[in-house]
Amino acid sequence: MKNLKVIKKIVISVLIINCILISPIVKSKNIDITVSAPTFLLVENNTGQILYEKDAHKKVYPASITKLMTAIIAVEQCNLDDIATVSYNALYTVPSGYVTANLRVGEELTIEELLNLALIPSANDAANVLAEHISGSIESFATVMNTKAIELGCENTHFTNPSGIHNKDHYTTAYDLYLIAKYAMQKQEIRDIVTKQSYTLRNTNKYESATRKFTTSNYMIDDNKSKYFYEYAIGGKTGYTEEAGDCVIEFAKKDDMELVAVMLGEKYNIKNRIKFINCKEIFNKVFENYKIINIATKGNVYNNVNYKNREIELTYGEDLFVVANKNNDENFEKNEKINIEDIDKKDKDSKVGEVIYTIDGEDYTVSINANNIIIKNNYIFGIIVLIFIIFLIINIRKIKKKKNKKKKNKR
Repeated sequence: MKNLKVIKKIVISVLIINCILISPIVKSKNIDITVSAPTFLLVENNTGQILYEKDAHKKVYPASITKLMTAIIAVEQCNLDDIATVSYNALYTVPSGYVTANLRVGEELTIEELLNLALIPSANDAANVLAEHISGSIESFATVMNTKAIELGCENTHFTNPSGIHNKDHYTTAYDLYLIAKYAMQKQEIRDIVTKQSYTLRNTNKYESATRKFTTSNYMIDDNKSKYFYEYAIGGKTGYTEEAGDCVIEFAKKDDMELVAVMLGEKYNIKNRIKFINCKEIFNKVFENYKIINIATKGNVYNNVNYKNREIELTYGEDLFVVANKNNDENFEKNEKINIEDIDKKDKDSKVGEVIYTIDGEDYTVSINANNIIIKNNYIFGIIVLIFIIFLIINIRKIKKKKNKKKKNKR
């Protein structure tokens, strides 16, 4: 029995992973959680199901979460061992008070090193160096960022720089940031970096002896920050500016469920980072009370029906995985809307209706296809009998003709 349960979990996990790139975003469940941040989005990443949203499409400032887009472009357009040279402009366009890696003009660093600096301590100078290396200038790189944002489906995003330095024309939404972060975390190079607690930069042509060690700005993956550390957190990106507030996008995974929280505009308190505490509480509540259930698997049989002496196999037209309350996951209503009488006008595997499942008060629709159409056994038997009778009649006629020929020959 234990082996069967393990196999079942593996099968479900594989099906969910196969769906991750094509799962649509569905309407919010707005589960029972408390969020103090003015802008928030919680998504189950494997199903694409929105569990909670609060002004998720409102334009806001993203601060350093911006660097995820910079990392995407760097990974797609560069080799990790390419060398970039630090320019004067890359350093001195970073305003006072913003985080830097204390890079020096003329310093040579690999793209991989710059990505680690931009994503782990959130160094703005490193992001600028990446932008200039790829596009020649920060302004040109911003154009590339905006093009990529449109490609990813972002509808309310506009970037002016690669780091998130405040600019009134540099904005996005929690929903758009989710699209960007989801795409970024599908890049193994980025996923590997954002899981690191610290990073030590090698000596370079400008730092021959000094050792530079940087710690992550994401306290949820730093086990030295016991107040904020969360065992199921797998990485993300933080941000803060006075105008943007305290921001974070965090991924957490337990069993088959992967949650993504986008929290923007939270109040900043150095002694009590509310964004990490709140994310931790929300993740725990969802993991404890919800699970993914497999309602439908594309191609699996939904039902067999009889119509006009034919047995018609009805199959699911798509997969349906749903995040459901553990206490209610078996108690759901089903409403069929299937028109079998229209089957004569349809081709095999065509849609003949749908089934609407109501789970936790939300409706989920799955299309139903007519698949194999099997002639009923009694009908088949009738055809066989008819063929046999025809065969007998033909043979009887042949026998009579032969007898008649013989009689003629005798005469």
